[in-house]
Amino acid sequence: MINQSQNRVRLGQKSKGLLRPRLASTQARPASTGQGGSEASKRQKLANCLKVFIVIFIIFINFINPIPSTYAISPSPIPSVTTKPIVTPKVSIVPTLTISPSLSATPSAPEEEKVQEIRQAIKDKVEQIKDKIEKKAYVGNITEITDSVIVLNNFRGKQRIRITDDTKIVESKKEIKPKELAVDDKIISMGTISDNDILQASRIVVVPKSTIQTIKKLSFFGKITTIDTKISLIDISAMKNKDSTLDIKADKISKIYLPDQKTEIKIKDLKEDQKIVVIYPQTGADKTPVAKTIYLLP
Repeated sequence: MINQSQNRVRLGQKSKGLLRPRLASTQARPASTGQGGSEASKRQKLANCLKVFIVIFIIFINFINPIPSTYAISPSPIPSVTTKPIVTPKVSIVPTLTISPSLSATPSAPEEEKVQEIRQAIKDKVEQIKDKIEKKAYVGNITEITDSVIVLNNFRGKQRIRITDDTKIVESKKEIKPKELAVDDKIISMGTISDNDILQASRIVVVPKSTIQTIKKLSFFGKITTIDTKISLIDISAMKNKDSTLDIKADKISKIYLPDQKTEIKIKDLKEDQKIVVIYPQTGADKTPVAKTIYLLP
């Protein structure tokens, strides 16, 4: 035991001796190395600033990204809020549907006036149609004339027209008197028909006589005797009476057909002794007729 205590004392003394020079060396360092201490302090400050920055960054991240447990609560009120407005419009439509029949069942005073106006318009239209039916016109040639009655002849037969002092008679845009009318004059009489089918004439128009003369068409059946293609002249002799002949021309308007009556040919294709039928308009005695159509016979 005594040896152990002695050894402990010795070790303590040695440790004290060793510590003294170390402390002395550490105290001497700042005096000799002042610049190194300032650099260490800067590093320490930089480290502290870095720690503060890291803490602030962590707090910022937690503030932006909240705890996920809050998302489970937020969706629950959303459907309840959106479904409520959808139900309310359906309820509001019901009273509008129930009110509309009551409005149509009780028409107002302006609507009643419109109905009366429509009825009156229909009545007036019927009267106009009736007047048009009663007022007619007779057209035809005069066969008889008396002081007050004119008899016409047309496809319906005989029709009578009564003339009064108020009847207006017009010919070539000029008013004339009833005595100036003549038999065979074609007239258009307008007025009102009475119960006995006599037209009470209010206006009579005399139709001007046509100045165009109707041209009579003739036909000739015979055999070709001679053909002059230079002047397009054909000499034809009758089949039954050989003494009866016809000289006829064929111009650009003339049509010449084969026996099928479809195929068209020229005058140069005709030959003597061919049987033909010629259709031509009537002309004067001194003029050579021009054929309108020539048909070759088989």
